[in-house]
Amino acid sequence: MIPIKILIVEDEAISSRALKYIVERLGCTVVGVVDTGEAAIREAAEHRPDLILMDTRLRTRMTGVEAANSIWQQFRIRSVFITAHSAAELEKDYRGASPFILLQKPVLEKELEQLITQLFDLNILNS
Repeated sequence: MIPIKILIVEDEAISSRALKYIVERLGCTVVGVVDTGEAAIREAAEHRPDLILMDTRLRTRMTGVEAANSIWQQFRIRSVFITAHSAAELEKDYRGASPFILLQKPVLEKELEQLITQLFDLNILNS
């Protein structure tokens, strides 16, 4: 089976390292780890990942939601939003976001494995 390619967009170094560790333990390939929406768009164009793990609030002008929408419109690559905020707090940010899945920080390995398995219709990623 060809590994699922994942791009991580996270501006907190500890969180990005934790996500990278989990993704690789699941047998997926990390095609990049970036910390801005602009870099996410460039990496998506270059590497065409199967999925993007996107922090919703980045430290730059472009939010994760804006970057995810741009990537979806240009390349039809799905993003999973990763946030420490509640869905209710972020509801206004998600208007127009397609498609939209939200995971709360800290992301648990089992939770991410179940999500990837469902998204890609897999039985088992890495036993």
